[in-house]
Amino acid sequence: MKLFEKFKTYLQNAETILITTHIYPDGDGIGSEIALCHALKSLNKEVYCVHEEPLNLRYHFLDKEKNIQSFREITKKELPHFDLVLIVDTNSLDRVGSKVQALIKMAKRHLFIDHHPCSTEIYENHCIDLN
Repeated sequence: MKLFEKFKTYLQNAETILITTHIYPDGDGIGSEIALCHALKSLNKEVYCVHEEPLNLRYHFLDKEKNIQSFREITKKELPHFDLVLIVDTNSLDRVGSKVQALIKMAKRHLFIDHHPCSTEIYENHCIDLN
């Protein structure tokens, strides 16, 4: 299945979506999360952006609507069951942090969306575009 078709199929079958990125995120990971969040909300999806730790103060200007929550913030309330987790700007579960990994493992499916080189297995089973 081509990258876009896989992404489209996964989205069509998901109502509740978690978006995350690597621990200690930078601007491209945060920007990717927020852009996806806005796009998916416009499709009437229930979307949560969750990081292992609170967003670094220097990046607050990117998240004016305060979509991004830390693991601690989101677990203070009852969590929905996530149909899909989108992990942006990394292709390794080890890079998202152990607490967020636990959320990912409870979801029906997860999909890496990235541009970094990776193993063939990850490349073929996720949305990785090296171009």
